[in-house]
Amino acid sequence: AMLSWGLYGLLSVAFIWLMGRMPMPRAVAAVPMLTSLILAPAWPDPAAGQFIAVMAGIVILFAGSALWRVWRVNGAWLDAAQIVAVALGGFFVSYAQFVTVLPGEDTRFALIALGFALLPAIGAALGWSKARDDLRFAMLTLSAGLLVVIAAILGLAEWSLPVTIAAVSAALLLIGEKAQDRWVRHGALVYLSGALLALMGTA
Repeated sequence: AMLSWGLYGLLSVAFIWLMGRMPMPRAVAAVPMLTSLILAPAWPDPAAGQFIAVMAGIVILFAGSALWRVWRVNGAWLDAAQIVAVALGGFFVSYAQFVTVLPGEDTRFALIALGFALLPAIGAALGWSKARDDLRFAMLTLSAGLLVVIAAILGLAEWSLPVTIAAVSAALLLIGEKAQDRWVRHGALVYLSGALLALMGTA
């Protein structure tokens, strides 16, 4: 029920507040986030409006707090991982709850995937001046690219997937060159390999 989610949200706010004021391992922050992402797909027959409200709360609490920390002095790769987990986990939880259309025809969830891609993209943009072979920047940039690819799989015709994945690879390579980040450049090659596999697997 929404009351249960509201109480869980208050507990999460208190947890995040305490984490910023007490010494505790950063990995502990993953506990309430993962719990919420496990509970959301187990929610039986949620109303769309209520589900959207809950997912928005998860994004604001967990991705928002991680975005605030990730590039600060005490920021760590775990903060970037939390943003990625909320973006990918939030999308797949939503997709599992409400999917009704086959891939290639699902414009609605293609747009939702692009919306979730904004989370890591914003995180990467905030750290642009600090990139330089930083694992946080690579995690955020490459996961944003992954969500763009997922959006293409859901919303575009099958024949266009190799082209789309190759375009994402090219964009990532350009970002890696401009940011002088070798991890992003290496990740771009992985996406290029995916484009070749998609080309071989497309009728």
